[in-house]
Amino acid sequence: MATLAQYADGYDLAARGGLKILLVNPIYGGSLPAAHHAARALRALGHQVIPFESERLAVAMDFGKEFIFNQSRRAFHAGITSLLSQAVELRARETRPDMILALAQAPLLPETMKRIEARGIPTAFWFVEDYRVLPYWRDSAPAASYFFGIQTDNFAAELARAGVTRYAYLPTCADPSVHRPTELTPAEREEFGSPLSFVGAGYYNRQIFFKGLTDFPFRIWGSDWPFPSPLVPFIQRGGARIDTETTVKIFNASAVNLNLHSSTTCDGVVPDGDFVNPRTFELAACGAFQLVDRRALLPELFDQGELETFGSLDEARERISRFLADPEARREVAGRGMARVLAEHTYEHRMAELVALMTGTFPHLAERVRQRADRRDEIMADLDRHPGLGDLLGTLPDQRWFTLNDALGTIVTGQGKLSRAEKLFLMLQNVEVLWEKIPE
Repeated sequence: MATLAQYADGYDLAARGGLKILLVNPIYGGSLPAAHHAARALRALGHQVIPFESERLAVAMDFGKEFIFNQSRRAFHAGITSLLSQAVELRARETRPDMILALAQAPLLPETMKRIEARGIPTAFWFVEDYRVLPYWRDSAPAASYFFGIQTDNFAAELARAGVTRYAYLPTCADPSVHRPTELTPAEREEFGSPLSFVGAGYYNRQIFFKGLTDFPFRIWGSDWPFPSPLVPFIQRGGARIDTETTVKIFNASAVNLNLHSSTTCDGVVPDGDFVNPRTFELAACGAFQLVDRRALLPELFDQGELETFGSLDEARERISRFLADPEARREVAGRGMARVLAEHTYEHRMAELVALMTGTFPHLAERVRQRADRRDEIMADLDRHPGLGDLLGTLPDQRWFTLNDALGTIVTGQGKLSRAEKLFLMLQNVEVLWEKIPE
């Protein structure tokens, strides 16, 4: 299993930006927001991101629910996945990215990844799922150029047995542009606030565990909770899905945020739980106080005092009571947790690590970063000789990558005379349009 320390030079290159990355989104599910956060982070690092928005076909996947038999439904879904996988390959041919990044449950079939890699385009696959629950990694991992996951020892051993030689541990994280402290109105605090809150789906272990907390002032937000149930009086909005913006408000409005990793088999805390879910980082990034169940990989991500943990219902009850009575302690713990996330556990940190391993493994990627960075520096250094061009490019954000479309976006037509540089860029746009119309 690779570590970032092996690719320190690659980390420096990742910070220089300059790669063109085709990012394949999942159709839906928990990995979809992660794909959007990853795209923002890669752009912030100076890379060009070409999104493949698989989620636009979510309605087609939903249509599969019309089939009565599971076999028919699976065949229909497989057909949609195959279609999207072919579309990814076509998009790669058109856009010629330097690399592809796919997140868990992205519609990218193993045979497609192999064909794309044969064209010199490596694929990074970030499996932000529990390998014990979703075993399709057995097909995806050997086909990916580099496979990233959120679990370590046991998973790494399983991957090695499957013949996977390029694997790295890349835990989940938070997006501080989304997950952040938020000022709430009194009405919002009334609507979303509670002494004790939970946001998430109604997995079996949560249904059982939360029955032991019903004597607290408790609000449960999220979908897939059973009706009828002793928890019904605590479930908000009739068990509707909660969007990200509302989730952040709930985090900020609640005194104690409960974070219990999901399980379909355990009655409560998962005894051998290892990976750390995104919620842990998102709550901390919001400056919210949380109680999270103990996980094997948690101590290397957070120190004692940066969040509070529990290992049983009795421990959870004791800590809920103690911290509800001590708001100052809650603020101190939440503040330390937020500082740790902002320093080490954002999507920019994770994407820099991923790109570092890719550029450290595939020399042609590293060379492209160097060449483009050098070329950009040459252009910017030469702008004094071309004042009109300098004025135009000087309006771009301070980024390490800019495209024709970036430059065109600074040109406001219909408001005065165009400069010579602006006319040249508009002419290049017309040439590009005509070029695309020429048959191969």
